[in-house]
Amino acid sequence: MGKQITPESLDKKANPAIAFLLYILLASLFILPQFSIVESWPKIQVAEILLPILAATILLHQGFFNALKIMKWLFIIIAIYSLIILISIFTNSRMGMIRDYFEIFKLLKYVTIVIFIFLFIEHINFEKTIKYIFCAVLLFNFFHYIDFMGFNSQIQILYGNDIHVLTFGLNSLGEPDTKRILGTSGNPNNNAIIFLFFTIFFFPEKNVHWKKKTLFYLSVLGVLACQSRTGFIAFGVIYLLAIFLLKYDLIKTGLDLIIFTIMYFFLYLMGDIYLSSLAGNILKQGSLQSRIMTWKMLFEMMKFKPFLGWSPYKEFISELIFPEGEYVFVAWKYGIIGSLAHLSWLFYTFVTSWKERISREGLNLLLYTIVIFITSITNVPLCDQTILLIFAILTGLFFNSQKNISLA
Repeated sequence: MGKQITPESLDKKANPAIAFLLYILLASLFILPQFSIVESWPKIQVAEILLPILAATILLHQGFFNALKIMKWLFIIIAIYSLIILISIFTNSRMGMIRDYFEIFKLLKYVTIVIFIFLFIEHINFEKTIKYIFCAVLLFNFFHYIDFMGFNSQIQILYGNDIHVLTFGLNSLGEPDTKRILGTSGNPNNNAIIFLFFTIFFFPEKNVHWKKKTLFYLSVLGVLACQSRTGFIAFGVIYLLAIFLLKYDLIKTGLDLIIFTIMYFFLYLMGDIYLSSLAGNILKQGSLQSRIMTWKMLFEMMKFKPFLGWSPYKEFISELIFPEGEYVFVAWKYGIIGSLAHLSWLFYTFVTSWKERISREGLNLLLYTIVIFITSITNVPLCDQTILLIFAILTGLFFNSQKNISLA
């Protein structure tokens, strides 16, 4: 047995500099817009500029090696995944394509945030901070939804794709249509996944205060307003699992269902009827048909490079197609070997959090991992920088909660 990490050893006075870094990290993640340093490069967040500082702070901390020891299997999987990406880049003769290396950088960013949260989250009141951030995100989405004083053309345009913003609430003929809120992610599907984080975080236990219950219902309303089919399905799955694990009674569950129904019909009366299409033939829906066509194209290409794939090949993706399906996308990029590494990452997180599902941190990570599993079928959640780092934060929080166990 190794050194015992006790809660008393973690009870240290908050460092203002560390707290500031955490606040900037969270604000960047949920509120501040992304930007490009070079037009041809991917957009980055303010938090990414801080990464060298975060990394240096981690390396200088005495608990760094303990963090590596506690989370060794996660880091081994990420290291193997990164190596596979690098080999794929080399085997496709793309060593000089700088953009491709951003895929490895994203995994390094994920690991950095996991360790930083693991080591330093006690320096702020995380729950209180998330409540304030949620209120800001909710207000942002509301202003976007009603286009308050030209909000979309003046502010939302900084977050979303020009076409998405200009056609918000309109169909292909320019006529009024359902509003799928884009939010700070600039994408309704990703925005639903962000709202699902808040839904999970505020998911009420049996004797929760009414204020937290209100935040939970508002987060669910945000999920519904994004009008994402996979987001809606993911919410249904995690809600059923959560009420089972938290042992909800029939009265509490029934009350929730009544409130969810009222919120749905509220959106229905507002003209947002996109979710009603779930009742139709899903195989005939245009969005799914376009996805199937893209998947067929990628599967045909995968036959030529089945083991290590085509590498990130970003110019092909950005100029010709948008692959809406993470499992297919990863298999196309990194082949069978890369797919196994990607799934190992998710399954490890699922199994590890399932074992600690009784703890709040374990339950939160478990539910969000399930969200990623489900939404990855028709979306690419972990390609989104915000969702990736939310996943990292929940992972860091989970392992932070395990600090009081004996190290093997």
